[in-house]
Amino acid sequence: MMAYARPLAVLFDLDGTLIDSIELILNSARHAFTGREGHVPSDAEWLTGVGIPLATMFRRYARDEDDVDALIARYRE
Repeated sequence: MMAYARPLAVLFDLDGTLIDSIELILNSARHAFTGREGHVPSDAEWLTGVGIPLATMFRRYARDEDDVDALIARYRE
């Protein structure tokens, strides 16, 4: 009989594999832009950037780097 080593860790890919996080992503994006002047991306527009870094996404809509930081902070609330 063959002996197997006990794994040190088991990794799970949650996002898009074990759970569908699209609605959570959209809710967070909507929250980030709530009450903000300027262009607010539609859900379809936001979904085109799923998978790229948040800072890259928010730079498309931010006035400056401080605005990027503020949008990311609201997104993560």
